[in-house]
Amino acid sequence: MSGKHKLYQYLETLSLREWKRFEAYVVSEQGTPHVETRTLFLALAKCHPDFSLDDEELFRLAFPHRPYKNARLRILRNYLLDVLRNFLVMEELRLRPQIHQDLLILALQRRQLSHDANKIAEKTIQEIRSVPVVDLEIAQRAFFLEERSLDFQLKDHTAPTVDYSPVLQSLDVFTTASRMKFLCGAISAGRVPRSELPDKETEITLEYVRELDLVQAPVVAIYYHLLHLLHPRYADADHWGLLQALLYEFHLQIVPADVQNILGLLANKYISDLRRGIPGSLLMAFNCFHGLYELNLLFGFGAFTIQAVRNLISLGIRLKRFEWIRQFLEETRQKLPAQFAENIYHFGSAGLEFEQSEFVKAKRHLLQVKFYDATYKLSNDILLIRIYFELGESEPFHSLRASVVRFLNRQSLFPEHYKTSRKNFCRILGDLFEASYNPNSRQTAPKIRDKVDKMDGLILREWIEDKLDQLEKVKT
Repeated sequence: MSGKHKLYQYLETLSLREWKRFEAYVVSEQGTPHVETRTLFLALAKCHPDFSLDDEELFRLAFPHRPYKNARLRILRNYLLDVLRNFLVMEELRLRPQIHQDLLILALQRRQLSHDANKIAEKTIQEIRSVPVVDLEIAQRAFFLEERSLDFQLKDHTAPTVDYSPVLQSLDVFTTASRMKFLCGAISAGRVPRSELPDKETEITLEYVRELDLVQAPVVAIYYHLLHLLHPRYADADHWGLLQALLYEFHLQIVPADVQNILGLLANKYISDLRRGIPGSLLMAFNCFHGLYELNLLFGFGAFTIQAVRNLISLGIRLKRFEWIRQFLEETRQKLPAQFAENIYHFGSAGLEFEQSEFVKAKRHLLQVKFYDATYKLSNDILLIRIYFELGESEPFHSLRASVVRFLNRQSLFPEHYKTSRKNFCRILGDLFEASYNPNSRQTAPKIRDKVDKMDGLILREWIEDKLDQLEKVKT
C-alpha cells in the first residue's frame, strides 16, 4: 500500500508522538469537518505503522456496509493528505515559534495595527543584536524584522528621521552569507568539472565581503573561510584553523544541521583530495568527522550519523589511531540504534584487526556482519577478500572474488567508474594471489605492476603496491 499514494509516504514519516497529535487533530473539528475523511483515517490508524491493506480492504474496513468505490477512496485520501499537510505546517510553527511571531507581525501590519507590530519587531531586533549572528536563518530573520521596522518608520510621519543602514547591513550579511553557502555547495557537489567552477562569481563575492568588511559578522566569516577551503584556487590551510575556531566558539548557537553541513562539505572535499593523492587530506578528512564528535553532533541524527561514524572509523584506522578507534567502537555500540550498532562495531573491529595483521580475528568479526545495503555488503566483501589473500585461503578467495565481480556486473545503480575501480581490484588481486602462492604461476611482480600503472580506476592502490613490493623482496 505504501507505494501507491503519497499519503502513506507522509504518514510513515511521523514519529509516535506526532502520530498521536495528528490523531487528535484529525478527529477534532479543527482538523476536518468532513466525517468520511475522519472515518478513513480511523481505518488507517488500525493499520499503523505498516499500512499493509490493499485499497479494497481499506475501503471495506472504513465503510463495511458500502460497495467499494475506488474513485471515492482516491478523493478521501487526497482530502486526508491535505489535512496532514496542514498538520505538518502546524508542527513547524510549534517547533519554530519565531515563524509564528513573524506571521503575527505581518498580520498586525495588514490590519493597520502597525504600532503593536513594530513594538514586537523592535523587541526581537534588540534580542538579535545583543548576540553575534552565526546562523543563516537568524540572519534572514534579522533582515525581515529590520525591514518591518523601517516600513513602520516610513509610514510614521511624526518620526524626525529614517535610518536605512540597519536594513542594508542586515541585507548584506544575509545575502552574502547565503551566496557563499550556495557556492560552497556547488563546488563541493563534485559534479562540476574543474574548468567550469564558478571562479568569477566566487571572486566577486569574496571581494564584496572584504570591501564591506562583512567578515566581522560570524555567519559571514564561517562561509568566507569555508569557501576559501573548498575552492581549489583560494585553498589556504590557515582558513581551517579560523573556521574551526568559529565553529567551536559558536556551535551552540548554530543549527546543528548547519554545522554538520559545513563539516560535511569539508569532509567531502578532503576525501576527494585523498582519492587524488593530495598530501595531508587523510588527516583533514578525519578532523572534520572528529570535530562533529567533539561538538556532540555525531550521534542521534539518523542516516547522517551512520555514514559519519563509518567514515570516522575508516579514516581513524588508516591514520593508525588504533586505541582511540577501539574505544570509539565500544561507544558506538552503546549509542547507535540497535539495527546498526552491531554491524558497525563488527565491521569496524574487523578493519582494526586487519590493519594490525590479526587476520583470523578480523574474519571472525566480518562473519557477524548482517548487510542492510549493497554498498555496505560490497565493502564487507572487499575486506574479506583481502583477509583471504593474507591467509592464503585459495578456495574462499577465488569464490568470493568472482562473486563480487558478478555482483558489480548486475548493479545498475552504481556509477561505472565505481564498479570499474572495484572490478580492477579483484582482477589485480587475483593475479597477485597466483604470483604469491602458486610457484608455477607465470604472473610476476613487474607484470602486475605494469597493469596497475596503466589502470585509471583502482581502489586500495597503495595497499596493492605495498603487496607488490613485498612480493619482489620475497622473489629476490
